[in-house]
Amino acid sequence: MSRTRRWLLFRLLALAFVPALLVAAELALRAVEEPVPTFALPAAWDQDVRVIPDHGRDDLMEIYTGAAGEQRARSSATMRQGRFMHEVDYAVQRPAGVFRVFCFGGSATLGVPVESTPEQTFPGRLQALLEEGGLQAEVINLGGASFGSSKVVELMSLAAGHQPSAFVVYSGNNEFFEYSLELHRHNAHQAERLLERRSGLRLVRWLFGASDRLRGVAPNAEPPGPQELELLQRALVRSAVEGEMAADPQASPERLGQLMRRRDAPYRAVVARYEANLDAMVQTARGVAPLILVTVPANLHEAPFEVAHSPSLSAGDLGRWERLVSRATEQLSAGELQQAVDTLDAAIALDPVHARAYALQGEALADLGDYQRAATSLHNALELDLAPGRPTAAQGEAIQALHDPPAVVVVDPSASFEAKSLAGGGKGYFHDSCHLTPEGYALLARHLVQPLLDAAAAAPTPE
Repeated sequence: MSRTRRWLLFRLLALAFVPALLVAAELALRAVEEPVPTFALPAAWDQDVRVIPDHGRDDLMEIYTGAAGEQRARSSATMRQGRFMHEVDYAVQRPAGVFRVFCFGGSATLGVPVESTPEQTFPGRLQALLEEGGLQAEVINLGGASFGSSKVVELMSLAAGHQPSAFVVYSGNNEFFEYSLELHRHNAHQAERLLERRSGLRLVRWLFGASDRLRGVAPNAEPPGPQELELLQRALVRSAVEGEMAADPQASPERLGQLMRRRDAPYRAVVARYEANLDAMVQTARGVAPLILVTVPANLHEAPFEVAHSPSLSAGDLGRWERLVSRATEQLSAGELQQAVDTLDAAIALDPVHARAYALQGEALADLGDYQRAATSLHNALELDLAPGRPTAAQGEAIQALHDPPAVVVVDPSASFEAKSLAGGGKGYFHDSCHLTPEGYALLARHLVQPLLDAAAAAPTPE
């Protein structure tokens, strides 16, 4: 080999050395990096009704001796100071001739956004309506911020020993919230790694990490704030559902008639726990006092919290779906409602499990006055929400299945709320996704007052 050729070969090898070294480093980093951990789903959610521990909070209620030596119950100091519950305070021994009603649920029972004026909450409205009906009533509001059905079971078990005349339960908005908390607790030590997307060059990521370490920058040194924590918890739910659907096509939502229904493990676990907690409420109330269960209405116009595409959607179909939804959004802005409905039909045909297209279509149909089709689309958007802050159809069905008067009375105000919601563009009775306006709380109280008057007539309070 001539000297010139040897020199050329040496230069080529020298030029190839740096790329080869970088490729080797990239392959080595990929070989030694830890795999993305798997989700640990909360255990026993579909097998029992254990109250989920709420870390950082005190007991919900406390018993103390009043000035006259009588035994009294009140919301705990932590609940009062944190404004998680109202400052309720009542005698354990029910006063003679008084019809005592305990109300349970989450922040909607508490009365958000009018909780500072208790007379505008639905328990406060009930108090006034029952007195107008001729009863000497005592309506005790044991609703609490973020309380789900597990908290209701705990509080009802306590109140059952305090001589109730009736129980009212308005609970269903926080069930998936409780699950997201529990999912995060089970995976707290690896939560951020669970959400890693292993795309891009590992070498680049390693160099950025090395640079941070040299500059003394600690990754994620600050604990997440409340909003960041909520986003993280919702993202964990989304990733858990996405992962299950990708691994098992049977976990993908299915169409039942015109309505969609989820089949993933988090959804099944939440519904199973809700059903078990309803059974526990029935057992607690049996032989103690009538139980009135409310099918909680949902603001159908609230946008889905967490959404996901079908795992079987190809990259090409995903691009087409995004273009269709973008076009439909432009058509909605231009007032081209029917064109938007047709465009969204095409998007839904491409991906029938993504909630956003249903939500947009439902709004367009409501504006067109086609309330029946609008309700179907908006219900589908709610059902396909991966972390809904609103009750799902399965929760309503679970309450309806317990319809067994006189032990259990089911009150379903959904039609009244939904009719105005659809015709009024989501305004009127709803303040947001789960809380009501003062008018909404008044309507709810009107739905509840007659069943309570009937309960009082059937079992008058002894003198």
